[in-house]
Amino acid sequence: ERINLNVNFDDPAFILRNHVSDLQLVILSALQNSRTALNSRFTGSEAGTERKTIEITFNESLQDSNTINIEISDNGAAHSKTAESHKAPRPWHNMSFCKQFLQTFGGTLNLSRKSDKTNLCIISIPLTEENTR
Repeated sequence: ERINLNVNFDDPAFILRNHVSDLQLVILSALQNSRTALNSRFTGSEAGTERKTIEITFNESLQDSNTINIEISDNGAAHSKTAESHKAPRPWHNMSFCKQFLQTFGGTLNLSRKSDKTNLCIISIPLTEENTR
């Protein structure tokens, strides 16, 4: 598929103690949705210089003192539905479940279109004493 995956971390790093495997599934769901969007937009052997790209960012400019934001963006096809819709067709069909899970411990999930060619998923996770080291 030849998808460029860019991951950006800034110090200080954080370690979550609770909900780790569930949060991994939320991030993997968002990545899979990005992959679906990319494959929908870039079908066949299209000529051109633009490449399929997914970018994941964990950095201090996205953090406040009590929350970490994980930003996942892609240059795939526009998503027709958001996480608020429980009847959303693919590719965002499972994101409503991810949003509900995050809400159980004060997290959020927001989906939007940054520009005419960039989908954006922001996962916010509260950093509490019991969640981090």
